[in-house]
Amino acid sequence: MKYFLDEFCRVLEVSYEILRPSDRMWGIMLPNGTYNGMVGMLLREEVDFALGPFFLSDSREKVADFTASFYYDSYYIVSQRPIASSDPSGIIKTFHPQVWLLVAVCMAVVGVVMMAMMWLTERLPGNGDRLVCPTSWLPENASGRLMVTVWVLSSLVIASVYRGNVTAMLTLPKIAVPIDSITDLTKQNRLPWKLEHGGLENFLLKSKDKAMQKMGTEYSGFIPSCWSARREILAGEFATACDKTSTMTMMAWDFRNL
Repeated sequence: MKYFLDEFCRVLEVSYEILRPSDRMWGIMLPNGTYNGMVGMLLREEVDFALGPFFLSDSREKVADFTASFYYDSYYIVSQRPIASSDPSGIIKTFHPQVWLLVAVCMAVVGVVMMAMMWLTERLPGNGDRLVCPTSWLPENASGRLMVTVWVLSSLVIASVYRGNVTAMLTLPKIAVPIDSITDLTKQNRLPWKLEHGGLENFLLKSKDKAMQKMGTEYSGFIPSCWSARREILAGEFATACDKTSTMTMMAWDFRNL
């Protein structure tokens, strides 16, 4: 917006002075009918115009004129990042439960087939394909030993993959992010969310998306800005929706203070 203001003044050949509201608010209507923030400064004629970006709300449109929309910004859900904790069951979670189930089924099937082949070998006439070997636990026929060989090789592959997954998990633990969208935020009950003062709730309520409507009705309160509430968000007190610029600034501040 600063770049827009510079270009605007260059074309009109005028200079400007930026005045910030003391409460650092965009401007909302107070219970007594007055406005705070930049909208209040505009109504009190302390400034000639206010530089957004502003959310269009019914209360603001009643007292101020807005230009046509010329800029769109992205908003993100900002919340505390989950912390990796010790999990004794992690050694089992290395494989998906379906993989463990298939391994168990294969072991059961191989055991039953080997027992059946050994039983048939002892009872069927003719031992022409028997092989002499001092190891008593191996089948005596060639087909049974081929099956054992295939199973041993398969077990070696499974064990190698398991070892690799365990090593990767210990080296770089995988942390599942429980809140990655508005839908995730509104479906959970663990973490409340707050909104910035300035009309975001009106924008959410006008949306046709059910999750956005729920976010605009079931919020637990307001915050002056994402930047002012960054410490509370980092502490996990609540989540919020922030514009891209504020989000990137908060992330830079977070990394700088690690």
